[in-house]
Amino acid sequence: MEWQEDLPIRTGQLSKLQSELINIRSGLVAAIKEQVCKYTIRQIIVSLERRIADSFAEEERFLQLYCHAEYFQQKTEHDRFRDDILNLKRDLSALAPDKQCGSYELSVETNRVIVDFMIHHIEQADKKQVFLKG
Repeated sequence: MEWQEDLPIRTGQLSKLQSELINIRSGLVAAIKEQVCKYTIRQIIVSLERRIADSFAEEERFLQLYCHAEYFQQKTEHDRFRDDILNLKRDLSALAPDKQCGSYELSVETNRVIVDFMIHHIEQADKKQVFLKG
C-alpha cells in the first residue's frame, strides 16, 4: 500500500498522518519479508506512538472547536488505537530475554493494528467527516 492522493481526508495533519501510517506499514511489511522485522519493531512502535499523538490532538481540538457531532466517536476510536499501540509496547517489553529486540509475531500484530485502524477509522469514520481545513 502506498500513499495516494485519493485517500479519504485532505486536511493538512490528517493527510500527513495517513501518509505516515502507510509509509510505516510499508517499511514494516518490507522488514517482515526481509526477515529483519524483529530488529526494527521497537522503532516502528515508537514512531507510531509519536506520530499519532500530535495528529490526534489536533483533530480532536478541531472537532471540539466546531462542536462536531462525531467528536466522542472519533475520540473513542483514537483512544482505542492509542491503547493498541500501548499494548504493543507492553508486549515488546514482555518478550523473553532472548527476544528482547522483537519478534515476527509482534511485527505481524503491529501490521494488523495499523491496517485495522486505516480501514476502520480512516477509510470509514474519517471519510464521513464533512470538514476540510488546510
